[in-house]
Amino acid sequence: MSARLWNTLSTLLAWVLGLLFIYAGVEKIIDPKQFAQSIKYFQMVPLSLVNAVALILPWWEVAAGVAILTRSWRRVGGWLIFLMLIVFTAGIASAVSRGLNISCGCFGKGSGHAGYPKLAENFGLIAAAALVLWYQPRARTEALPFAEAPEPAA
Repeated sequence: MSARLWNTLSTLLAWVLGLLFIYAGVEKIIDPKQFAQSIKYFQMVPLSLVNAVALILPWWEVAAGVAILTRSWRRVGGWLIFLMLIVFTAGIASAVSRGLNISCGCFGKGSGHAGYPKLAENFGLIAAAALVLWYQPRARTEALPFAEAPEPAA
């Protein structure tokens, strides 16, 4: 695959992930009570921390989404998104393994069921984030004329 195609694919995936995380974060910021309820249903966060997580996590999602859209912050945003997806996927896997019939809470009120399809979706998103992190654009190198080494100072 050519460097140009890799660059286009990486940029496209970064934009998809960025816009997805910004949207998800904003939906949760709009209705923090609903998101707190979703967190509570997973039974993984102590009740004393549910509200704090519900208020802080969406802002991290928005920040990571904005960061991955910005070339100079793309790797930072990519790592934040990659790590959040690992944690979210572990939570969904835990809910599935315990037989919890709950909403994933991924997109606020419009969230889907925390089940196997959501796990597959998250694995795809993890792969996309990994590709964004893996791809390193190389600086263009042009043939430079050989220069003579400077004479040592006497």
